[in-house]
Amino acid sequence: MQISEKLVELENIIKTDSKVQLPRLMPLDKERDASKIEDLYKSLAQAINDFEISHSTDFFNVPSFYLLGTRIIQTDFSKFKITCDGKRAEFDEELNILVLQEFLREKSIDIFSSIRNINIAVEYSTGDWTPLKTLTEYLEFVTADNFCLRNGKWCFFNNAYSERVLAEVERIPFKNNIESSLRFNKSELIDFAQQSGIYTERRRQPYEDYFNAQLENILSATCQHPNAEKFEEGYSFRFEPCDLFTDEELFFVKIGEPSDFATAVNQASLTLQKMKNSLKNTIEVKDGRIISPKKFVLILVFDKRKTIVSQWSDIKSLNFLILLSSLKNDLSLSGIVLQIEFCYENDIDEKTPTPPAPIKFTIPTPPSDDSLLASPQ
Repeated sequence: MQISEKLVELENIIKTDSKVQLPRLMPLDKERDASKIEDLYKSLAQAINDFEISHSTDFFNVPSFYLLGTRIIQTDFSKFKITCDGKRAEFDEELNILVLQEFLREKSIDIFSSIRNINIAVEYSTGDWTPLKTLTEYLEFVTADNFCLRNGKWCFFNNAYSERVLAEVERIPFKNNIESSLRFNKSELIDFAQQSGIYTERRRQPYEDYFNAQLENILSATCQHPNAEKFEEGYSFRFEPCDLFTDEELFFVKIGEPSDFATAVNQASLTLQKMKNSLKNTIEVKDGRIISPKKFVLILVFDKRKTIVSQWSDIKSLNFLILLSSLKNDLSLSGIVLQIEFCYENDIDEKTPTPPAPIKFTIPTPPSDDSLLASPQ
């Protein structure tokens, strides 16, 4: 009798809706979820078609997308080309949605029928081109109903997943540099470059080069940028182990938006990977020096932001937050401190913005694939 009662009790428990949600980020299946993927491509095409530079983005409750660039960490790219339906164009400027719109307009391409056929390749300062990759490889796109592009694949995530990501990054302290020596001013950088003899006359100024050179004096560090090192035997690419370094610190510098900052995190992760592969957790930097850093410092410069970051939920890039959380955990296991320094242009509003109302997420019926990922991937 007791066994029968226990079985009935167990069955009732199984049928009861659980109040606990495990974090889930599930890739959609190309065949099983083909209809949903088609809808997501339509949403992406609509977002690109309607995009205006003045549009503001929210964290997860409105569509937002950012160009991520290539995942191979090398020097900054100098050119890129877009191809679609046998038409192509090459650009020597910032890779963004407005340029993509220009390409589609000039080539008379319908974004809705050709969204899957858009490919991009990037040329680095070395003159090497990356292979053509689909547009989705370069985009971060998040929908209002918790679908997103992750590493070029369409995925579904639940509330617990996004909450887990935020909970992870909220443990990472950051500093806002408003009036400090790390402030970012393009006019001052041009003056510095001219006085230092490193200025180059060109339409698109290499502000990151100038900023790294200026930081060399401010931080009493050695500038590594843009000197690339061979990654390891058997790998064909070269990478920058950092932008600047001291005997105990590695500095990673990026100017742009949060999605651009993801490349700095990738750079730091790649350096950490190489350190782990060494016998004494060391890294070779400029001029063959071998150092064992105790701290990774990310100096992240907002190029167009108008308000300071008061909390991590102010950051509008899911990809950046996921990568940053992973880097923090990996560095902690290696006994290395992570330090985040936010910098802004001079027209930043120093007033802390009013905290937004708690975000309400609409959870759709999840895809049929019930695999669980218990932590951000």
